[in-house]
Amino acid sequence: MSAHPRWFNDSRRYKGLLVLLIPMTCLVGALAAFSWSHVKATRALYRLQHTNRVKLETRTLLTGLVDAETGVRGYTLTGQADFLDPYTSAVPLISESFDRLNRLVMDDPVQQQRLQRIQMLVETTLTSLQSNLDSTDVASSSAVSAETRLQLLRAKAVMDQARSEIAVFLAEEEQLQLDRSQALQQRWTATWLLITALAITGVASSFLTIRLLRQLGKQLKENQAHLLKAQEIGNMGSWERDLETNTLRWSAQLNRIFGRPEALVQTYADFLAAVHPNDRDWVDKTIAAAIAGTVEHDLVYRIVLTDGSVRWVHEKAEVVGDAAGQPRCLVGTTQDVTERKQTEAALQQLNSELEDRVSQRTAQLQQLLEFEAALKRITDKVRDSLDEQQILQAAVQELACTLGAKSTTAALYDLEQQTATICYEYTTLAWAQQGEQFQIGCDPELYQPLLQGHCFQFCLLNPAPIQEPIATLACPMLDDQGILGDLQIIAHAHHIFSEQNIRLVQQIANQCAIAIRQARLYQAAQKQVIALESLHQMKDEFLNTVSHELRSPITNIKMALQVLTTAVHQLSPHPDNPASIEACARVDRYLTILGHESDREIHLINDLLDLQRLDAEMQPPTVELIDLNQWMPPLLLSFQERAKVRRQQIQAEWESPLPNIVSDPDSLKRILTELLNNACKYTPPDERIVVAIQVQSPVVQIQVTNFGTAIAASEFSRIFDKFYRIPKTDHWKQGGTGLGLALIKKLVEHLGGSIAITSQANWVTFTVEIPQKWTPLPC
Repeated sequence: MSAHPRWFNDSRRYKGLLVLLIPMTCLVGALAAFSWSHVKATRALYRLQHTNRVKLETRTLLTGLVDAETGVRGYTLTGQADFLDPYTSAVPLISESFDRLNRLVMDDPVQQQRLQRIQMLVETTLTSLQSNLDSTDVASSSAVSAETRLQLLRAKAVMDQARSEIAVFLAEEEQLQLDRSQALQQRWTATWLLITALAITGVASSFLTIRLLRQLGKQLKENQAHLLKAQEIGNMGSWERDLETNTLRWSAQLNRIFGRPEALVQTYADFLAAVHPNDRDWVDKTIAAAIAGTVEHDLVYRIVLTDGSVRWVHEKAEVVGDAAGQPRCLVGTTQDVTERKQTEAALQQLNSELEDRVSQRTAQLQQLLEFEAALKRITDKVRDSLDEQQILQAAVQELACTLGAKSTTAALYDLEQQTATICYEYTTLAWAQQGEQFQIGCDPELYQPLLQGHCFQFCLLNPAPIQEPIATLACPMLDDQGILGDLQIIAHAHHIFSEQNIRLVQQIANQCAIAIRQARLYQAAQKQVIALESLHQMKDEFLNTVSHELRSPITNIKMALQVLTTAVHQLSPHPDNPASIEACARVDRYLTILGHESDREIHLINDLLDLQRLDAEMQPPTVELIDLNQWMPPLLLSFQERAKVRRQQIQAEWESPLPNIVSDPDSLKRILTELLNNACKYTPPDERIVVAIQVQSPVVQIQVTNFGTAIAASEFSRIFDKFYRIPKTDHWKQGGTGLGLALIKKLVEHLGGSIAITSQANWVTFTVEIPQKWTPLPC
């Protein structure tokens, strides 16, 4: 008996505990469900907002990148500085977008890796764009080179790859947004089911359950408000279609996107009525195929609002089946992508405009290349010609062919006579003007601007004799010395000469002026050359005549002096008469002076005759075999005594044995004698003279070097001229005619060799090279 009350009490206690346990369990379950749903909803909402921020930042990045690439391409192709403003503002915007995106995707390794690839492509694109800007010189060149176009294509390729990566990035974020939105809806559905089950189970704790439900309802409304806000931020709405009844349930945001009240879209037919007529058929077929499972339900199409405006939407959905696996309903989302489509359309329009500009610029560049080629052809022709007629003919023909003119004329002015004569004409008209002469003063409207150096175009309404309007471009040919003439290009009446046409004609006119001035200078120089050659020939003839005429009397004088000297020596002075001794000494001294001067005159006459003979090349040299080992020492010995008197030292430097040569010994002796005479004459006391011989087959090189003197390099070009003597270099005051080195050069050339001079601060070297075996030159 006693146990029963205990059991009863215990049972009641357990029942009370059970009664308390049930509402507590319901309360804990409700709180757990509420907490779980709140956390999950908050996380889903945060992730949805996070995805929206990533999409917005990605679109900002894409917009900045497109602005930068468009600006650089526009600046590079058009040269307009206005295109640089989008580029300048886009570069920091791109950098800021990357910073924000890196922070947003730092918890997602996959998107972070993809963002790093996008960043590398964007940096490569910006580097390529900056390189294009650095290599572009709008002020100095009007043409875009092939290298610049290639760089633009490379930058565009990298840009397309970056845009493709960004598109994939956006697509993944949009899919993620859709998945999170659907997950959020499913979580809220699961939450409602769980709360309802807890409410039924905890009917004994209805008060707590009702209170909990109220709290959950409030939180649900808030979460729904958050979801609607997220959909509004993403410009997206959700919907569900019952496939059995073809009825639709749309979110309020979707109604706003379609621009229709909720009551106007209740069935699938109402939905199709809102689709653009041009897209309606293929949208219906695609949705049917998606329900059948043959394609993915992913559409981008146009809708028509009630006010008649058209917008673009992106729709994605999934088929939900029943227990038997048959399609029961469609659940999906629809997003307004009108702004994206408008941006893409604007980009396409901008690309089309840029392509048009590129085409126009390419045509202009092609024309400039043709003009440059024509200018080069004309420049080459006029530069290589010294004939005025050929210069004008080349310029006129090339201009007419390049510009497609009806007629092109070139006129030369006579400013003294005030006349303009058309020297050359290239025309397809029956109106020929070549050879006509015009008075400059009779047409001041045409010639006054030309005389002032102006290039201009005008139109003649009824010029005789063709009696039809024509357009004419007149350009003066002038240089720094004045105007020489003009070029005139005639085209049809409605033709307007472009800046490129005018610039080409001006450049050709300048080239013609330079070429004509050079041709005239050449003609004047040719006249002077002919006059100088005539004077030189008269001088040579005079010297030849005088030399021949002087040779006989000088020879007679020499012979008379010898006879007179012999006679004077036979007369013996009286030993007791000092006056007679002194008189005989004076007579002997005077006879010696006369003999010395006669020898100089004979030497001069012989030199002149030898030079005349060598210039005329009347006879070849008389060659024979010469043993230099036996031939050179006696020649140097003859100068040793003279050098000893003047305190000079003569040195011979060669390696024995020297080879035999075949040459003219008389000419070779004359060459070395004159070189040694010069060396002795211009070498100061206590200095040395070196004669060196080197064999450099097939020539023999002979060098005569004297120390203690120098010759300026400016004298090298004149030192072998006739009668030229370097001033202030004759230490012994021996005088000379200035024919020695000229004769040496002629003799060396007569032997088929060459002579050169080198000099430094304290020495002078004459180098003679003659062939080891003389051979006559070919005729």
